Amino acid sequence: EWDDFYKEKEGVFGTEEKEDAVKRREEKKQQKAGTAPKRTKSAKQLEEEENRRRGATEDYFRDMGIYGTSNVRRSTSLFDKYWEISTSEFWKGSKTVPWEAFIQTNPSPRELYDWLIVGGRFPNIGDLTALLMVGDLIEAGVIRMSSPDEWGLLVVAVNKGAKKGLKELGLINTNSPNPTIVQEFKALNDFLLEKLTQEQKEIMCYNVVMLEHGLCKHPRFVQIRVKKK
Repeated sequence: EWDDFYKEKEGVFGTEEKEDAVKRREEKKQQKAGTAPKRTKSAKQLEEEENRRRGATEDYFRDMGIYGTSNVRRSTSLFDKYWEISTSEFWKGSKTVPWEAFIQTNPSPRELYDWLIVGGRFPNIGDLTALLMVGDLIEAGVIRMSSPDEWGLLVVAVNKGAKKGLKELGLINTNSPNPTIVQEFKALNDFLLEKLTQEQKEIMCYNVVMLEHGLCKHPRFVQIRVKKK
């Protein structure tokens, strides 16, 4: 029946696609019969694991997967190739200027954030990834540290985990206006600056960037119930 099927679809499937389809059909038959062999990792899975293994040995300022799982398979060995795309033709008609010219303007954190997300020009760089990149460039000393007000405005713009963290702490609610969100972010920062010891601040490298990271992780905390004896 499959030979007839492929004859009807001649020219639609390639050789590899035909082989994969037949293999999947055979696996399903074995699963139904209870005779399916133990599943092994596919060549693609093995390749991805090898890429991750090789990537883990490279020197990154931050973990290579921090900007999303879709970036895990990338490697610094491809950096030159990526950079070649950044030509005058690439920027033609853009509202932004090339990186070399832009960074020389000593941009603010907000200006850098806007540069990264304008027009969706960069694949895989959305609001949250842009914020993470701005934070890393601050930590790396490429641009200046953000003020609490600036970072609070970016928390509002991104509208992700940090905002949810503020909500779970009871500092804002669903209807809180943007100025209130910025105000509460700043107030929380002031509170932590006062209550944390200098040693604690140094250990966690505390600043408004770390505060945003912490708020993002807060909703993930798990409350473990302790059974009463």
